[in-house]
Amino acid sequence: MNTTCVNGVLLWGRPWPLFFPRSEGRAMCVERTLSDRENLSDADLVQAAQQGQHEAFETLVRRHYQMVLNTTWRYLRNQEDAWDAAQETFIKAQTALGQFKDSGHPDGFRAWLVRIAANKSLDLIRRKTRHPEVPVNLWDNGEEALPIPGPQSTEREVHLRDINSVIRQCMEQLPPDLRITLMLREINQFSYEDIAEATGVPVGTVMSRLYNARKKMRALLKQKGVSDFNL
Repeated sequence: MNTTCVNGVLLWGRPWPLFFPRSEGRAMCVERTLSDRENLSDADLVQAAQQGQHEAFETLVRRHYQMVLNTTWRYLRNQEDAWDAAQETFIKAQTALGQFKDSGHPDGFRAWLVRIAANKSLDLIRRKTRHPEVPVNLWDNGEEALPIPGPQSTEREVHLRDINSVIRQCMEQLPPDLRITLMLREINQFSYEDIAEATGVPVGTVMSRLYNARKKMRALLKQKGVSDFNL
């Protein structure tokens, strides 16, 4: 796997065009060596970054990048999307750092980052659900995605491609809360508990939304002549 180093920050997988401008108008902390900064606590690094030392924030990025990427991957289950959401997370964290209040808990900054990463991931999911890219093997016993139909395509492949197009159209007609819940469950393979945490509603509400989403999807699919689909 390729890695890229930007301003001393090792990034996983691809170049990450992120920079942190120095704020000359703020009081600058005494410059520290890289090894010194790595030994500081999150709270100390946050305080230094809030005072204008952008190297301190870069240290926080190095320290928590993999954790943020793991979080966005958990929500999105797509490498490119996870990278994008991770980048947006750190951009948001850098611009909102002045609003962060240290609670005294050693994991306070980490928890703050996780919340931002979750919100950025959900924002991306919401954008995608407006024009969902539904895999052709959705709810289809784990089979591999099929190739683009060509002259040699089997009748079954063409049939599934047609169904995929219908599924996309039907999902676009669902209310946003039902659409997001259904995609988190069926595409992202979230548990009920994970969906509840991601959307901020009780597990009972998640189950109710899934029931209603599936019921509406069946009705919409039936209207379009698809009745042999397992949902």
